[in-house]
Amino acid sequence: MVDLAFAPDIEAPAAARAELGNLSLGFDCDEGQAVMLLASELVTNCVRHAGVGRRQRIRLRALVTDNFVRIEVIDSGAGMRVVMRPGDDYGGWGLRLVDRIADRWGVVRDAGTHVWFEIDRPGGAAAARTRRSAGVEPVPLLAAD
Repeated sequence: MVDLAFAPDIEAPAAARAELGNLSLGFDCDEGQAVMLLASELVTNCVRHAGVGRRQRIRLRALVTDNFVRIEVIDSGAGMRVVMRPGDDYGGWGLRLVDRIADRWGVVRDAGTHVWFEIDRPGGAAAARTRRSAGVEPVPLLAAD
C-alpha cells in the first residue's frame, strides 16, 4: 500500500497524478490513465468542497493487487452533502466520472470523509464481476454544503 499526503491547494490534484504516475505500480496504460484521472478528481473535490484547513493534509492511499486497484482519498474537512446537479458553476462531474469508470466505489464518513474506488485489473478474478452482480450499489453524488 502507498500512502501519500498533499496540501489542500490547487496544486494537489496535479501532484497526486504525478505521484501515482511515478510509483510504477504495474498499471497498464489504460488502467494507469483511469486511476490517475479518478484520483485527481477526488483530490480536486477535497480541495474545492471539503473545507480542509490549510494546515491539514489530503491523504491518498493506493493498493494494487492482481485483481484490482483501490484508491482511497481521505480528508478531515467539514464534509459534503449529497447533490445531483452536475455541470453548473459548482462543478459536479468528478463523481460522475468515478461512477462511470470505476467498478466499485463508495464513501465512508467518520472523522472526515473517505471516498474510495476500485478498478478491476484485466485477467483478475474480479474482472468477471460487475458492480450490480457483486451487490455493490452506486453511492449518491456529493457536493459541498
